Amino acid sequence: LSTWASQHSARTMQCAIRLVPQQIGGKRGTCKRSKQVRAARVSAAAITKDTEGERRRKMVNLGTALLTGGGFGFLLDRAKTDVPLAITEQMAMHHFTMMRMFLGASATSLLVMAVLHATGIKERVPRGGLALGLGKCGGYGANMLGGTLLGSGMALTGSCPGTVWAQVGAGLPYVVHIIAGGMLATLVVGYLEKGLLEKLPNYQKRGEPKALDQMLKIPYPAVAVGMATVMMAVIKVVEVYFPWKVSSALWLAPGAGLASFPPTLHSAAWDPLVAGVLLGLLQVPAILTNGAGLGASAGWVYAAGMAAKTCDQKCEEHAPYFTRTRSIWQAVAALGMVCGGFISNYYASASVVGPVLSAKAAVGVGSAASAFCGGFLLLLGSRIANGCTSGHGLTGMATLSIGSFITVACMFAGGILTKLFL
Repeated sequence: LSTWASQHSARTMQCAIRLVPQQIGGKRGTCKRSKQVRAARVSAAAITKDTEGERRRKMVNLGTALLTGGGFGFLLDRAKTDVPLAITEQMAMHHFTMMRMFLGASATSLLVMAVLHATGIKERVPRGGLALGLGKCGGYGANMLGGTLLGSGMALTGSCPGTVWAQVGAGLPYVVHIIAGGMLATLVVGYLEKGLLEKLPNYQKRGEPKALDQMLKIPYPAVAVGMATVMMAVIKVVEVYFPWKVSSALWLAPGAGLASFPPTLHSAAWDPLVAGVLLGLLQVPAILTNGAGLGASAGWVYAAGMAAKTCDQKCEEHAPYFTRTRSIWQAVAALGMVCGGFISNYYASASVVGPVLSAKAAVGVGSAASAFCGGFLLLLGSRIANGCTSGHGLTGMATLSIGSFITVACMFAGGILTKLFL
């Protein structure tokens, strides 16, 4: 619509150029007419130039989103951390391949963000906490509740708001049920927000930005490098007791090849650490084009908003949430994740004779009800916390935002408790 409006304005200006000579007569009006014609032409040329430049920038941004999402989905499937069993076993604290990739991507994201900040290319902007509106939890109630619900959904589905798109491309079971539950939750959040704000004026009110380095009074780059070092040390210790190759063998079929370093396309799975480091490097194109780093849940809002506007002519009145909180960049990136997961699974399938996944992993979470309910919790939690596993876990923690650390901690707590009691 913006592009059409700009084009329409340009056409209107060109029409004005033709009409001005007809509306101004006489010798006295000749000079005035010439000036008006020149001004109109200059204005029309400027509008056309701005329109073309804006169109090119949008195409570049969306193209980058597609490629970045493609890399995201490809790496998730290459490490086989999109296999539901890998995520549910992580929440059960039995195997740690997901954590290996997550910490590798988080550490790299910290270093990327620190370099961009130190060089002046992109300033680090920490996030403030999100209140639930009940006057409790020190202004972090939404982070706590949202993170806990998100973790419970991960334990039930073996998925994440972004991972599910790689699972679609890889052809894993029950992804339709996860998406259906997630879309329903996004619509519920969107339509309930207006009423919640009337009863709880501080619902999702963002507090003052607070970052770990500000609390410690230590320069941001120093804290970022220190945290990245700690994360790598944790990966090293965990590998001693829980080797990733032993864990990956549980969800890969016998004979499926594992690639450590350098990774190759003709292997069933890569080292999750290698995939995580490469995933963290995708922050560079994401930050420079999207401006906010990697994330996934806002793309769901874009899709749900499109569906709501199709079915509800008064959507903007009933659910203004869908006009404020959405990201076409993340929506396009989700399409890229599907493509990336498909390409990765294609090469993995070509590297083995027979199935890639073991019989236990191939059934997914094994229940349509679990997938649907878990998908609902995934997006309900993500939208309450205003971010998901990648939005808070990779991008938010890379800015050292206290709210993101709280969300991620509650996410793992929710997932672990769900696996413990179910």
